[in-house]
Amino acid sequence: MSTTLLHQSFGIRDYRQTRIEFTGGVTRFHVEPSEKKVCCPMCGSRNVIRRGFKRREFQASPIGLRQTVVAAALPRVQCHDCGTTR
Repeated sequence: MSTTLLHQSFGIRDYRQTRIEFTGGVTRFHVEPSEKKVCCPMCGSRNVIRRGFKRREFQASPIGLRQTVVAAALPRVQCHDCGTTR
């Protein structure tokens, strides 16, 4: 699924799909941010260093009768401009 389809289907922008997993009646879309779009959540600067990530799962609209989950790897960043680590 391309980034355009992620946006049209689930409203997800600036993330790319890494894989789809079908387990136990659940369709799980794994996504991660596009490298160019990672920025500081406080000031919006792109002058950041990645400091790992945190996995989060979000319920999405069902596809047919199957439950749908979006599993995102949300980046943890340290900003050089404002000094924030989030």
